[in-house]
Amino acid sequence: MIRAQDLSVAVVCHTAGRASATRQKASRQAVYVRAAFEASGRTYGNRRVAQDLDKQGMKIGRYRARTLMRQENLRPVWKRKLVATTDSWHGRPVAPNVLSRQFRPEQANRAWVSGIMYAHTRAQPTSTCRRPQKRSSSFSEWCSEN
Repeated sequence: MIRAQDLSVAVVCHTAGRASATRQKASRQAVYVRAAFEASGRTYGNRRVAQDLDKQGMKIGRYRARTLMRQENLRPVWKRKLVATTDSWHGRPVAPNVLSRQFRPEQANRAWVSGIMYAHTRAQPTSTCRRPQKRSSSFSEWCSEN
């Protein structure tokens, strides 16, 4: 095989040694990437892992960190922030709970719901539709009856 390609034994041995050194370097880098990732609480992506390793004196680029993270199946997971959607501590009065979580009344016309909807029309920029909701009514019926 060596004679067919006209390569000397020294070149083959040198190339083989370089390949094993590259594999050793990659496995060493993978250990550092995994350690930085775990130290972050599994939240760092490839950019922050690369920055963290740079601060420690280990020179690994962002794309190399990305490749190593893919090979090691390291995926960052972030905790979702709690977004407050209601303001329960306002000083205004609160409507009483009339339904008491009985959403299917026994008789008709016992529970009504109302709301405000805005519809963009050609005549006016915004049309306000205010009507009590009936089960069978649709949005278009609300606005046409105003």
